[in-house]
Amino acid sequence: MPADASQTRSTETEAFCFQFTLSTMLIVTTLVAVACSLFFRMPIVPATFALLFVSLALPAVLTTVLIYGHGYGRTFCLGA
Repeated sequence: MPADASQTRSTETEAFCFQFTLSTMLIVTTLVAVACSLFFRMPIVPATFALLFVSLALPAVLTTVLIYGHGYGRTFCLGA
């Protein structure tokens, strides 16, 4: 029976890898808000290049994690 308990604990710790604390989420939200404010204040030409870069880089990152990732990260990239 102790073997079952250790397997349950390893599964539980893997399931909690995408849970964050409130302070972490507030910091991430603040950083995203600052990035959006900088992006929307840019002139149209640099903003166009930034949007083009993000639209080309994001699928590449998601595909890389989908191919080489495992677990919940791979599932997230498949859905995204």
